[in-house]
Amino acid sequence: MKNTIKQLLASRNKRAYELADFLNISNTTVSYWCSNSHQPNILHALLIAKFFKTSVEDIFKLHQDA
Repeated sequence: MKNTIKQLLASRNKRAYELADFLNISNTTVSYWCSNSHQPNILHALLIAKFFKTSVEDIFKLHQDA
């Protein structure tokens, strides 16, 4: 699974620290998510969707190797 958090931050003129503050987590955690090296848990996924005012499905995409 891949996420579009980095792209959403850029397109909405938001910074990673704003998302981190909203979720009450470290900037490092958001950085891991932005690089797709880690993925958020389901609770954070729901809160991220709320932060961006979008659906979870718009943030997370299944990644299948061709």
